Amino acid sequence: KEVQMIAKLEGIILRDEEIEAWKKAVDRLHPQAMPSMRQDFLAKRYSEVDLFSKTMIDLAKKHNVKVPLNTMLYEKVITIEKTYKKGQ
Repeated sequence: KEVQMIAKLEGIILRDEEIEAWKKAVDRLHPQAMPSMRQDFLAKRYSEVDLFSKTMIDLAKKHNVKVPLNTMLYEKVITIEKTYKKGQ
């Protein structure tokens, strides 16, 4: 819903039906499938969190709204990535 709100503020209509379609697509994935971000964590690779959550945080600031879920997820991922040793 945070993404939907920011999209609307940016002039993009993201309908509930589109969100539901993506949720159904994710539900069809194999239960043992591992998202790329999880694979990055296991390999101690830096993720694309800036591309996703940080973009949402920046757009929220632009529109003077809050995105607490994206903020929390961003902070957790950054905290994990700070534990990586340089050169890994």
